Amino acid sequence: MVCYAAAGHRLLFYAVTNGGGNMKAISPEFDLREKLDRLKVTHQTIYVLTIILQQIHHQLPRDTLPLGTECHTPDAR
Repeated sequence: MVCYAAAGHRLLFYAVTNGGGNMKAISPEFDLREKLDRLKVTHQTIYVLTIILQQIHHQLPRDTLPLGTECHTPDAR
């Protein structure tokens, strides 16, 4: 599981394994008062999201419907 720890202006991303038994820092400590660090947090967040999507890709539905499309089933009344 991916999580973060924040204390005031400081932020750090962690990976939690073994049911919460182990925590490992997966990013440097960011200082959210600094513009560059805020940009790095955004980059890190997108990177983590990419990893998550790669892991769950096989669980996502293969067929998609455009937004607003109605789905009809043969036995719908």
